[in-house]
Amino acid sequence: MTTKPRIKLKPESKSVSESPTPHKPTSWRNPIYQASFCDEIQHLYAAGATDVKCAVHCGVCKETYYEWMYQYPDFKKAVMHGKALSHKYWAEMGQAGAEATRKIEPKIWHLFMRNAHGWDKDPIAAAPATSEQVDAMSSKIDDLMSKFKQDF
Repeated sequence: MTTKPRIKLKPESKSVSESPTPHKPTSWRNPIYQASFCDEIQHLYAAGATDVKCAVHCGVCKETYYEWMYQYPDFKKAVMHGKALSHKYWAEMGQAGAEATRKIEPKIWHLFMRNAHGWDKDPIAAAPATSEQVDAMSSKIDDLMSKFKQDF
């Protein structure tokens, strides 16, 4: 059995400017902020979208999306309003699940709310109580216990 000699192909060296993908003015390679994004992301957030989904819609990564929030005050307002719309969408979905008008997976829903909307991450609940708060709570507990003992 004879074998043919292998031909070694030389890899073509392409410079960075010779990209196979053309550079469009609004491509991910050259992200340009457009004021129309403020209105476009409202529709996405109203359907329950996350920041990453909105960033992809705008053709940028999430880091650029967050940079735009600081560079463009109107965009920041649009994102804040959009996040409220997304939170509303998911809260209504959870309520519909609790009322059994829509079938949802509670653990998945809770995980999404925790990660996307910061549930269970309340800094106020994690803050240590002051001595006045502890004394007030202790007196309330003592009052309830005395009422409970009187009733039974």
